[in-house]
Amino acid sequence: MSSTDKTVKAPARAAVERGQVRCPKCGRLLAKAVPGARASGLELWCGGKGCKMPVLVEL
Repeated sequence: MSSTDKTVKAPARAAVERGQVRCPKCGRLLAKAVPGARASGLELWCGGKGCKMPVLVEL
């Protein structure tokens, strides 16, 4: 296993509530979703203090 394989984090699924896309770990607001919006396989990075993880968005 190479060193890059050890440092890559698997993305977590985003928590979408009331049109807000939030990080499931720290709850930080990542984006806003308007009614009728669609996203499939969109990956965002959380920049929260101590979080720094990829988040997968499926709307």
